[in-house]
Amino acid sequence: MFQFVLSIVTIPAAKLLRPSVLYRPELGPSLDALLVALGASAVLGGVVYLLWSGRIELSAPAEQQREAEEHA
Repeated sequence: MFQFVLSIVTIPAAKLLRPSVLYRPELGPSLDALLVALGASAVLGGVVYLLWSGRIELSAPAEQQREAEEHA
């Protein structure tokens, strides 16, 4: 799904951005494009954290940890 969304977003992004943003003499994105990408990543990272915060444990429950140690 993520790869599909990225491939769909590429076409409008290429139409909306100025050519000077996409094609520059040096290797790398412009400062504006970099800041937009970082901002979007931060927002999406926050959304993912909020959606998954109740489902992810930092350490395994004691019973599961003992079971893993027995089979190690």
